[in-house]
Amino acid sequence: MQNLDQLQNSEYFSFQKNHTVGFFDSREDLDKALEALRSHGLSDDFFTIYHGAEGLHAIDPEGEEHSMLEKYARFIQKIFGSGDWTLLEEADREMRDGHYLLSVFTEDDEAKAEIIDILKEHHAHNIHYIGLIYIEEIS
Repeated sequence: MQNLDQLQNSEYFSFQKNHTVGFFDSREDLDKALEALRSHGLSDDFFTIYHGAEGLHAIDPEGEEHSMLEKYARFIQKIFGSGDWTLLEEADREMRDGHYLLSVFTEDDEAKAEIIDILKEHHAHNIHYIGLIYIEEIS
């Protein structure tokens, strides 16, 4: 089993562009997805994982636990009811349910299709692609 502490766990979920994100109910499914992604040539540098108290801290929908700039960003996302806000609400709910969020750097459309297939194959749900100016809901 992969030691999640060895993988990146960002302190703030900032909607990194060109990333595909998905939620996993179990550590086993997450580990299998990571193994499959690695077998397709992706290194651990491509992955960010959010889970538990650290995941909740990073998601922080209200921005209460971060800087004034980050709090303002969350406020704008909430006011405009953007896809950003919808994904934040989903992520907060998933973290509170004890699930895992995996974010994978996605180089191009071909990689995006492969990553989505792998995530689905390993039971990820609420899959989204975060592009330059949009968030695409996949499943």
